[in-house]
Amino acid sequence: MVKTKDKKRVICLIGESGSGKDYIASILNICYGLIPLKSYTTRKPRYKDENTHIFISNSEVENYPNKIAITLFDNNVYFATSEQLDKSDVYIIDVDGVNYLKSHYNGNKEVITIYLKTSRSRRFIRLCKRDGFLKAIHRIRHDTYAFRNVYDVADYIVSNNGNPYWAAITITELFYNLIKGDDLDKYKNKKR
Repeated sequence: MVKTKDKKRVICLIGESGSGKDYIASILNICYGLIPLKSYTTRKPRYKDENTHIFISNSEVENYPNKIAITLFDNNVYFATSEQLDKSDVYIIDVDGVNYLKSHYNGNKEVITIYLKTSRSRRFIRLCKRDGFLKAIHRIRHDTYAFRNVYDVADYIVSNNGNPYWAAITITELFYNLIKGDDLDKYKNKKR
């Protein structure tokens, strides 16, 4: 984990379904050593041996009283604990989850929110390959509403319309430059 003199940071990576969040988080981990947070979820794994979340049953949710981010999608609960956040550098989360996190987290990390902006057509193609046509349409429709206020919570915007490795490099540079205290206006979210 990367530390400043007295301040630590965590990147909250937000983006619509199919924007490449899991893939980029794995690049950030493997290539740059940034530690991802694996949130808890009651959803079923999408494929055998999926390792992007900690999968639990609905009855287990109450076993975790120290939730600092919680959200509901497709009748599935997603959440993280303060202990998890304190040990991580990157957390994939949605807009509602970021709002909950910012009002419930009292730890010593500064929360930096990066919106992984990806075109609707690129996301739709990825979702069709992953989930099929009907689920892709459902997710695109859902995200149109769920991300309507994304610019209100995003501190920075990084494009993922090309090579995901370039997006990961941009996020890594942003993360380390924040630690050095550099001016990062070129990434700043200009409220639209």
